[in-house]
Amino acid sequence: MSSVSLAKAPLVALEKGSLRIAETVVHFEVKQQKRAVVNAKRLIRMTKTTFELSGALQISCDILVVADVARKSDTGLRIRREIECYHEMGYRVAIRHVKNGKSLGAASPDIQHCVNLGLAEIVVSDAAVDANVVLVFSPTQIDRQFAGFENLTARRVILIVDSLPDYADLSTWSLHEKGIDEIVLAPTNRWVREAVVKQNLPLRMEAEDWRSVASAVDPLGKRELPDRRLVVGRFSAPGESQWPTKKKLFETYGFRNEVEFLFVGYPPDHLRAAVSQRKSWTGLKFDTISGERFVDLVDAIAYFPSARAPELPEAVIAAAMASGKPVFLPPRFKPHFGPGAIYCSADVLKAEIRNWFADTDALKAFCQEAKRQAGFQFSKEVLSGRIQRLAGPPSKVVSRARTRHPKKPRVLFVPSNGVGLGHVTRLLAIARRMDAKVEPVFATLAQAAPIIEASGYAAEYIPSQSDTGEAYQTWDKWFGYQLRELVERYQVSAVVFDGNHPSDGLIQAVGARVGCKLVWVRRGMLGKKVTPFIDNTRFMNLIIEPSEAARERQNGVLASRRAEVLEVPPITLLDSSEALPRHEARDELGLNQEKAAVLVQLGAGANRDVLGLADKVVKELSKLEALQIVVAEWENGLVRMPVWPGARVLRGFPISRFLNAFDFSVSAAGYNTYHEVLRFALPTIFLANRNPQMDDQWSRAEFAQDKQAGFNLAEDELFQLPALCEALTNEAVRRVIRKNCLDLIDENGAAAAAKAISQLMRVS
Repeated sequence: MSSVSLAKAPLVALEKGSLRIAETVVHFEVKQQKRAVVNAKRLIRMTKTTFELSGALQISCDILVVADVARKSDTGLRIRREIECYHEMGYRVAIRHVKNGKSLGAASPDIQHCVNLGLAEIVVSDAAVDANVVLVFSPTQIDRQFAGFENLTARRVILIVDSLPDYADLSTWSLHEKGIDEIVLAPTNRWVREAVVKQNLPLRMEAEDWRSVASAVDPLGKRELPDRRLVVGRFSAPGESQWPTKKKLFETYGFRNEVEFLFVGYPPDHLRAAVSQRKSWTGLKFDTISGERFVDLVDAIAYFPSARAPELPEAVIAAAMASGKPVFLPPRFKPHFGPGAIYCSADVLKAEIRNWFADTDALKAFCQEAKRQAGFQFSKEVLSGRIQRLAGPPSKVVSRARTRHPKKPRVLFVPSNGVGLGHVTRLLAIARRMDAKVEPVFATLAQAAPIIEASGYAAEYIPSQSDTGEAYQTWDKWFGYQLRELVERYQVSAVVFDGNHPSDGLIQAVGARVGCKLVWVRRGMLGKKVTPFIDNTRFMNLIIEPSEAARERQNGVLASRRAEVLEVPPITLLDSSEALPRHEARDELGLNQEKAAVLVQLGAGANRDVLGLADKVVKELSKLEALQIVVAEWENGLVRMPVWPGARVLRGFPISRFLNAFDFSVSAAGYNTYHEVLRFALPTIFLANRNPQMDDQWSRAEFAQDKQAGFNLAEDELFQLPALCEALTNEAVRRVIRKNCLDLIDENGAAAAAKAISQLMRVS
């Protein structure tokens, strides 16, 4: 296991009176914070991304792929599967993006994946290209004059036609350019073929349909959950013909609550309002999810367009069949997909799905046959033979495609911006225990980059919604854009999010990267608060819940959803063995070795009058003679603690390294503080923060008191504080409490969480 020593980065500063003893923490400058927020507000208006290409100005290749790589369809998955096949055969492949004015947006995640892996290189539109064969995908969707054929030399140009053309669509393609020996038509299905034949163009046509390659998707590790809803998916290009009428739409896909309908490709405008009102329906954009991830998310595919739909989502359907997932289609598609799908009319679809999934043995047998049929109907061998015939053998020209593979697989930890440093601390705890074969990187929404970097990790700062002051929906779009940039820049294999709200921006940023896993580290004791993004759990490959010592007091919405999580023991940044011994800790803090000492740690103060409360606590503690009082100041706190007569202020991170210096503490009951004082057996008087924004601190504190492992004191009962402190100055009382603390807490769950993430990434 890899481990970053926090002892190498002395992050604690102590003030005595007005004298600063040490200052070792680099803080954000106010100007830097303001600049970051200004930049965030400027960039927040960027809600769409475009695909910009840069590459060689002259290139020789075996196969040139010409396509609108941002086209809204499953063409991206089709192209990806073909490029993977060509690369495996030894062909050098290049991609030329042809922008279609109707199709704005980011490139298909599947095509980006090919470029990232170095399976293909990109060329600019005015580059001179010498290719054996050119594959033009969806030629009726792009303007021929923008295809860049004036600088092209090729033996053959293959027009892969996947939608019904009219004469104007294809007639201009029949004119050979100088340097092109032959142009060939390659329809993708029988309906398109019939329409192309009617054009009577002077071009040779391939005798067999140009079908997709069927490859099973690589499962991303989604946990099978009991009693979860069935997910039925639909993937299609946009357009009126791809959707039935409004009445037929709801008759077909109007599933009950036990079925969730997930679709990629929004319906026409006149249907959108009605579709958006269906709570169990979720629509996704083409550039936010790869075809592979979509197939992995669903249990079945159901594609029922209007009777006029000629362009089929063949690549997605073939991938589902190859992955052993049932595909439900109208009977008219049987000549194309054969016995690998289930055919029924739209009005009985719901009953068919219900019946098939009720008979698990029959469904399993059918899915096995579907896998076999997919290999036969959408064969890689057929494509290989065809491309060898059209392009000839692979040349010996070495590909110049450059990959950006990191030396180690990377995991991006994304801590949310909480009231304190809880989210950051938990992810640091996990990162420190990750397998040595993995490189952790951070993208923090909290202003904690110096703390993360001092712990030995690269850290990027994305201003949170509260820092920008923007509306949440606007901020989340920008956040998704920024996070997606980081995911691609660092080429991460997994994203681990710790926070209460796994927003749509997070889901879309990760979904756009092929093969990237998504993990949610989620506290259980959120009380009765409900995140509006709770249903985004379906996009998670793993949900880790750090357990609570007070687990039996857990209630609220998450208490009923434990089946979907991997529960690990309570997580703390440090193990008990990593804290400084009592004598050494007191020496470093300048405390008297013989006198009793108390630590006051009441939180960051974002939603609590910490300054006023600390003042009251210190005044009560000062009534005890010879008691050394140290007040902790949160590194990201909104207030600076004053210097009280006879008291000291402890500033820095991690404070838990010094807990052995104290005889007892007066503390808030946030997740990290609570479990740290239990793990280090520090007797504590808990002053729970009961702000509605907080998790259930009161239940934690009450549980500790019931187990005689601490005291629970309400803020309006501070008059009892001196009596409780008087009791805690008794060594016999502290001994009992210390024993009870250790009885309540298990091993550190950070190691188990790190192991689970590494296994998900297939590292260990």
